Amino acid sequence: MALLETTEIVRLSDAQAAAFIGAENSSAPKFVARLIARLEAQKASALGKSQGSWSVGAEMELRKLRHSQESASLLSPFLVRWVTPASNGTFQIGLCGDDLALLYVFSGAPPTTRPERTPVVAFLERMPRNVLVLSGKAKQGAR
Repeated sequence: MALLETTEIVRLSDAQAAAFIGAENSSAPKFVARLIARLEAQKASALGKSQGSWSVGAEMELRKLRHSQESASLLSPFLVRWVTPASNGTFQIGLCGDDLALLYVFSGAPPTTRPERTPVVAFLERMPRNVLVLSGKAKQGAR
């Protein structure tokens, strides 16, 4: 976390990224390959049990990873500072033009716990101009 004391994002070496995510090697192509292998194993297990527990969302994620595998060598690891409530919720990260957007979404009552500094490793083509941190409550479907 010391890397993020004075800035919200910093480029990492592959070795630094590997240390943060607890992997032997963290080059983008190898990281994407590990994610694909993990999802394919989950798919094989789910479909092998004939329980139909493989979701459309998981299949879409697998297809997206397979597609991105071709361009993974163009990505560099970055460490991003993020402050998020320490409660149940989901987060998404993505590029919006030249900005990196970090989104935290929760359901139910707003988190009451104190926000925590959370480092996130993101593989990007280039340093974003800005880092946007957003949070909010998920809304139930309109009636």
